[in-house]
Amino acid sequence: MLELSSTYTPPARGVPELRVVEVDKPLDAVWTQLIRGLATSSFEIGTMDRQAGFVSATCIGEPEEYVDGGILSYVVILGPSQLRSYRYPATKADTAWMETYLGSTCRAERQVYLDGKVNIILQDSGPQRTRMTVNVHYTLTINELFQQPGGEPATSQEFISFTTGQTGKSRSGTIFQSTGRWEDAIAALVR
Repeated sequence: MLELSSTYTPPARGVPELRVVEVDKPLDAVWTQLIRGLATSSFEIGTMDRQAGFVSATCIGEPEEYVDGGILSYVVILGPSQLRSYRYPATKADTAWMETYLGSTCRAERQVYLDGKVNIILQDSGPQRTRMTVNVHYTLTINELFQQPGGEPATSQEFISFTTGQTGKSRSGTIFQSTGRWEDAIAALVR
């Protein structure tokens, strides 16, 4: 008899906070450095308003690098003494596995895509000093095909959104949060 059990381990670390960076440079210099850095990076500038000190940019990336979703684990019992284990990050871009036993099949296919929208605000915070606030809006798209032992395949698509300092949650209870790497990459552009 083919049987399936699953467990979920949520992200181990806490949720990264909204990124606020103080830079010992005047606002005009930081603005110029930020725009040049964004123009030569993987970020695509959408809008910018020098007067307001606001920049919006978009980006795409490997979900596993920029979002922590914990670990998904599956154990498939194939018979009295056989089992197969599958364990992978919930944000792994592509996963697939299939097991068949005595004509019964169990399988899973999963694709995860990540889009980000970055909002950056620059403010004077004193003589020769600038404060930069970075907030990223994350959108995960998860496409799944899942077949319970002996059942028919079922497909689903889910969109999960959250921002820096928050978590997102899937219908199945998987928790997603930023790793802080996109926020760090933006901060590094002006240091």
